Amino acid sequence: MNTDTQEKDVRHSSRGPTVPLWSVMLALALMLAVIGGLWWKLFSLRRSAGLQFTPTVSLPSPTPTAVAPSTPTVAPSPTPSPTPPLEIAVGGRVKVSGTGEFGLRLRSGPGLDYVTFKILPEGSMLTVLGGPEEADGHIWWRVEDEEGVVGWAVEDWLKPMP
Repeated sequence: MNTDTQEKDVRHSSRGPTVPLWSVMLALALMLAVIGGLWWKLFSLRRSAGLQFTPTVSLPSPTPTAVAPSTPTVAPSPTPSPTPPLEIAVGGRVKVSGTGEFGLRLRSGPGLDYVTFKILPEGSMLTVLGGPEEADGHIWWRVEDEEGVVGWAVEDWLKPMP
């Protein structure tokens, strides 16, 4: 053997075993068939587990009813209309509510990016000076606390007071 032939033999033997393309394609087709069969079985079980609705018609049978003599009816007295719920409005009073131990953040502007400069405790009474402004998915009101500090607060934790 000459040197060129030996080098070619070495190159072929270093590749490892080769698999014919048709066997790879057959394996892929079988895997797809198995996956498709499982998928079909899953959805056919879901459909068969559903309730079947069969409409039926039943007509009521006539039953004799006694007719009472007519008596005058008294019209019910009108019920007072319910008091509409209080709403937050400029000039109104609100109370910090639902914040628990965390309190309500009073910010320098209407939005989460503004500086928090005071935290108002639960139950604090505020006067509404302005708003509403919508920012960062919240409704904001400009309020003043009992010490005269003015800032912006989220509506979710303000309860309107009469």
